[in-house]
Amino acid sequence: MDKLIDLIKYVLLGLVQGIAEILPISSSGHLIIFQTITDIKSDDLTVEIFLHIASLLALLIYFRKELIVLIKGFFNYLIHRKEESKKHFNWAIKIIIATIPAAIVGLLLEDIINDYFSSMLSVGILLLINAFIIFYTSYAKGEKKVEEISYLSSLIIGVFQSIAVLPGLSRSGTTIAGGKTQKLDKEEASLFAFMLFIPVSVGAFIMKLDNLGEALSVNGVLLTISFIIAFISTYFALKFIFTLIRQGKFIYFAYYSIVVGLFSVIYALINM
Repeated sequence: MDKLIDLIKYVLLGLVQGIAEILPISSSGHLIIFQTITDIKSDDLTVEIFLHIASLLALLIYFRKELIVLIKGFFNYLIHRKEESKKHFNWAIKIIIATIPAAIVGLLLEDIINDYFSSMLSVGILLLINAFIIFYTSYAKGEKKVEEISYLSSLIIGVFQSIAVLPGLSRSGTTIAGGKTQKLDKEEASLFAFMLFIPVSVGAFIMKLDNLGEALSVNGVLLTISFIIAFISTYFALKFIFTLIRQGKFIYFAYYSIVVGLFSVIYALINM
C-alpha cells in the first residue's frame, strides 16, 4: 500500500512540474506546496532540476522546427555572413544576453532563496504578486517582433526572468511580462520566454549533476516515472497555453494564482 501511495505521489509530482512549468503559475511554487502537503521532501533542488530536464526535452521537441532554423541561421550569418540569416543571428544573441541575469542570480543567490523563500507562506504571497503580473501581461499592448527590439530590451526581459527564481513567481509569466514592457507582440513575447527556458534549464542541470546520482540511487524508479509524466504533461501544456494566448484568455491564470496563493497563505498561518 505504501508503494502505491508513493507511486501516486510521484505521478502527481510529475504532473505538477509539467503543467506548472509551462503555465504561468510557478512550477517551483507548486512543487513546494505539493511537497509540503504530501511530505515528499528533498534536501536540495535536485528533484526539481531533474524534472525541469523533462520539461526541457518537451520544449526542444515542441519547438524543434524553430530551433533548427535559429541554429542554422546563426551559423550561416556567423560564418558566411548571409544577410537573410541576420535575423536569426540577432535572435540567438538576444537569447544569450537575456540569459545572463538569471545565470548571475542563480549562481549568487540560490542558497539565500532556498533558505528564505521556500515556505508555504512566502510562496503564497509571491503567487498573489504573480497574479498582478499576469493582469498586467493580459492588458499590456505590443506589436513588435523580437528582431525589432534592442539588445538592451532583451537584457531587461532577462532581468524579469531572473526575478522568477523566487518560488511563486512564474518564469513564463514574468518573462512574458518583461517582453510586454518592451512592446513585444503577445505571441512573440511568449515564444521568446520559452526559448529562454532552454539555456537556463541546461545551466541549472549542469550545476546539479553531482547530486543527481544520489537522488536516482534512492528513488530511481519513482523519479523516472515522474520524469516521463512531466515530459508528457509539459508538451501538452505548451499546446494549451498558446491556444489560450491566441484566444486572449491568459488572464485566467491570474485568478488561479489568487486562489492558490490565498490557500497557501491560510495553510501556512494555520500550521504555524
